[in-house]
Amino acid sequence: MLKWQYQPSLRSGSWQNTIAEQRNRIEDLLQDSPSLNPYLEEVLADCYRRGKNLASNETGIPQNTFPEDLPYTVTQILDIEFLP
Repeated sequence: MLKWQYQPSLRSGSWQNTIAEQRNRIEDLLQDSPSLNPYLEEVLADCYRRGKNLASNETGIPQNTFPEDLPYTVTQILDIEFLP
């Protein structure tokens, strides 16, 4: 989602499909293990820190360009229609 937001000129259907696929995987995990729901925000915050590093490596955009903390809500992250 960071790549989508910070590189609008490079957006593609492939990126959109990747976002949708990861959302589907999160939903599948939550359906298989509903006990993970209370930890979702905590886990997403940790995942964001790692994802920020990956996005920086892939795009060449300095990490400090991205928000320090997760800029999307859990609802937005799971919403199949939401793109920043």
